[in-house]
Amino acid sequence: MLKPQLTDPFIDPKDAVYKHMKNPIGNSINLNVNGSITPVSFRYTCPDTTNVVLVRMNIQMDDNAITYAKFGGIAALSNGVLIRICDREGKVNVDLLDGQTVKTNLNLAWLAGFDVLTDTAVLVRWTLERAGKQLLLRPGDFIELVVQDNLSSITAFSIMIQGYNYPLVV
Repeated sequence: MLKPQLTDPFIDPKDAVYKHMKNPIGNSINLNVNGSITPVSFRYTCPDTTNVVLVRMNIQMDDNAITYAKFGGIAALSNGVLIRICDREGKVNVDLLDGQTVKTNLNLAWLAGFDVLTDTAVLVRWTLERAGKQLLLRPGDFIELVVQDNLSSITAFSIMIQGYNYPLVV
């Protein structure tokens, strides 16, 4: 059996990772929550048995009256959304927004641009490896989105992570 390499053009289907970012407390995938008083975290955490190579984040928002200047269909956010990669203790390893926060739909263009932006939908396909290298999560590391405003009136908001398992080096 071949030892997988980061450059292999294929993966075994059992090693594919397709997971929604979830709130670690309620296990919900719905990011349309009120984080204005207490910020709400949504994560994908790398299992302890493998590394995970992050390839893509798919962001999906459905709402009404969406414009570039709003977040979903609501007014621009006051505090904004954080997106970062942390170690198992919660120390930030990489701030994927370079000290900024996403406050408007237009700010999502920092990540990848838009695949679709209509008056009822925002769809962003953020290919993480376009930065030149793939992002490797080690056991216990997590990618996190933190909601710091009231998003509860947005119709739907979720994020799916795509990637693949990469063996631990022994």
